[in-house]
Amino acid sequence: MLLILISGKAVEQGTIGVLACQIWLEDRIDARHQIWRMMMFTHEQTATSSSGRAEIPGDDSIVSLGSFIGMRGSVDQQFATALHEGSHLVGNNHNGRFDDPRNCNGNHYSVLNYFYQFANFDPGRVAGLSDETMRTLDEDSLDDLNAIRQVDGTPPDNSWNFLWRNPFTGIIHSEPVTAGVIRSIDFDQDGNDAETNKKLNINNIGFSSCANDVGPNRDTLVGANDWGVQNYLHRSSTNFQLGVESLNPLDPEGPNNSFSFFEISSNTSPNVERCI
Repeated sequence: MLLILISGKAVEQGTIGVLACQIWLEDRIDARHQIWRMMMFTHEQTATSSSGRAEIPGDDSIVSLGSFIGMRGSVDQQFATALHEGSHLVGNNHNGRFDDPRNCNGNHYSVLNYFYQFANFDPGRVAGLSDETMRTLDEDSLDDLNAIRQVDGTPPDNSWNFLWRNPFTGIIHSEPVTAGVIRSIDFDQDGNDAETNKKLNINNIGFSSCANDVGPNRDTLVGANDWGVQNYLHRSSTNFQLGVESLNPLDPEGPNNSFSFFEISSNTSPNVERCI
């Protein structure tokens, strides 16, 4: 007996014929793809120790924490990565907006941001998404006095630790942000927090997307409200319905290079969905 594995269920094939069953399955899968997002939890990806991967936007994602705590990640790492990759599926890039892959922006308090995805840089961070748009940080013209405020000039609504890297010392600094309080940041740590027009690369921490993302030396780090820029029309994605394998192709020589079909000798399993 041939059963087809679909979304964790086995579908018996043969009751109404192979072709008819295939058409029924394809229609059903297509209907589910219109609204479903897929997230595969796996040990690791091919040739990388990355925590995950996802389409932006799209319907397929991977969480792979085999190189993290306990070879599966802590509960916090699992939650933060699932939220990070799941947010990619609804159009959030690393700096919030779909068209903005820039990263390690201290004014974007979100698990999409590598500064705050895990608790490595800020042990007290709370895993979540940004719900306010903080002002832009122009690394060609940093202003100490206007560093911590929303884009409309009002104080921040949330409290967190603002993170940035001093390019002169290589030290990653942390300054507490308090909800309702506009405050300055001494970006170059020279004892004067009232300077303007500083030219500093404050997001280069050595990660590929936290370096000189656009310009040769400095970048423009734009704040974003993650919730306000999400796109749920994933059918417009060029990767729509390509499957999770498009993110991390299977090794054709590997032992698990096929997962679409399998055979069993009995149809007594409660997980069998009959094709009738």
